[in-house]
Amino acid sequence: RKQLLDAFVRYLELKAQRGLEADPCELIAEANASVGARVLVNWHTAIGLSTVVSPYKEFKLSQYEERKNLWKMYPCKARKNDTMISTPFNGNQRAKLLESIINRQLDLAQLEAQGYITSIFPLDSRDKIERTDHEHAEPEPSKLLTGWGLPETANPTLKAWAFTRTMFKPVPLCEVKTYYGERVAFYFALVNLICRWLVFPGLVGLVTFGAQRVIYYDPRTEHAPRLRVILDVFYAFVMAIWGTVVLERWKREQCSLALRWGQRGMNKAEAPRPHYHGITRRNPITYEDGQTHYPES
Repeated sequence: RKQLLDAFVRYLELKAQRGLEADPCELIAEANASVGARVLVNWHTAIGLSTVVSPYKEFKLSQYEERKNLWKMYPCKARKNDTMISTPFNGNQRAKLLESIINRQLDLAQLEAQGYITSIFPLDSRDKIERTDHEHAEPEPSKLLTGWGLPETANPTLKAWAFTRTMFKPVPLCEVKTYYGERVAFYFALVNLICRWLVFPGLVGLVTFGAQRVIYYDPRTEHAPRLRVILDVFYAFVMAIWGTVVLERWKREQCSLALRWGQRGMNKAEAPRPHYHGITRRNPITYEDGQTHYPES
């Protein structure tokens, strides 16, 4: 234990002397040499990796293909037909990486504000309608297509029937997250939960509406029957309890999905809108009109 502590202290000293650009593996080797034993290792060395990949180093797929069992891999189609490759990034992550590369070279917000470009968005890929997690020769329809797809026909009756059938199918949240991103998947998770939980207040409201039609009275000339008052108060109480329960249930569902998708503690930074030029108001000090104001969010 004393050797480990001495080696760690020596490592911190070397790190402070040489800065962040120093190779961690070299620092660990020097720290172990100072105590005469190999007591200090990092997780890369523990799992058998020879070097530490720098975050600014050029990405090479071969580094991941050598040890596929250590990384989560996603199958995708190559540019050649009927050729599948494995990559550590899914389709949504590849689109975000491409956008980050473009943003490092161009100021898209400024170009959009000056009118050089209208908008920028990724095109749909085959992952939306075909499964890529199998090795069959014939492509199979994806869960997004089977769950939300409509037949390619001009008959409106068939389209309406297909749309009605999709209403009762569960939302493929994992596929939505992989293709559209976590933000869109959270939206559909909320919609899916609300649709399921609306069945109970719908039934209670239907029974209450039927009872109100049976126990009818004119509030201008008659007093409300006691049974009608009890029924109305009961319905209001049930709806208040239902709203609280649904809110707490969504909080648990949201935390569960965030933990499963690795989104805990992450906040989305809203980029400034390039077409927003503030609002015009009267200056509160000089009382002159025409001042451009940018309200705080």
